[in-house]
Amino acid sequence: MFNSNRVDPEEGVWIERRTKRGYEPIMKAKILHSDPGRVEFMYNGDLPPRKYQIAVHTRCGRGKDHKVVVCRHEVSA
Repeated sequence: MFNSNRVDPEEGVWIERRTKRGYEPIMKAKILHSDPGRVEFMYNGDLPPRKYQIAVHTRCGRGKDHKVVVCRHEVSA
């Protein structure tokens, strides 16, 4: 769950680009709302038309001693 009083640079929502070496972060989103089942976010800026990944990096509210889990979904701009 997102807590605006506690910002973790490893957690958040990014637009990423798939490369031959993995994924490259393009820009980070502003999180508007987050709970265990849903996250609402907003991006500022324009992207060239192509396929991207929306990547959610989270510890699911379990604290710094837990590994960050990444969920990705392909989108087109």
